[in-house]
Amino acid sequence: MKTIITLCLLLSVSVGKVSTRTDSFTGVTTMSTDILRSAAIYANGRSEKMEYILNLEVSGSTVTYDGIGAFVLFQDGSVWKKEKAPISVTFRSEFKYYCYIDLTIEDMKLFSEKKIDKIKLYVFENSMSEAHSVQFKSEVKEVLGLTEQFKE
Repeated sequence: MKTIITLCLLLSVSVGKVSTRTDSFTGVTTMSTDILRSAAIYANGRSEKMEYILNLEVSGSTVTYDGIGAFVLFQDGSVWKKEKAPISVTFRSEFKYYCYIDLTIEDMKLFSEKKIDKIKLYVFENSMSEAHSVQFKSEVKEVLGLTEQFKE
């Protein structure tokens, strides 16, 4: 059975618990919260091999192409960085910069233990509220727990 887990966090909207749904035709399980915006974790694959992807998004006031570098500042002052991560841009009433980064299980554990203060993509950064930081940390923990259940 293929398991697809989707976790999304919208910074300007409160989110709920991770919901689970299994497609009766394909056997694919999908787990998700609400809508994607500034930080999201996706986990998908089979029970024996899960792949984790971090999606980050920030707003910017000007257009810049070919930016690189993704940084997450945690509330304890430590920084998680992927200096060579390519940054893409789109326009939806303002410029949105985003990237997708493959995560290791160690990265997932880090995001489940620390609270995010700010996200920076290339030169553009956004802060994360305390409430959303706590919620995101909790949801990453929940995804890790759910993926462990599928291994059993």
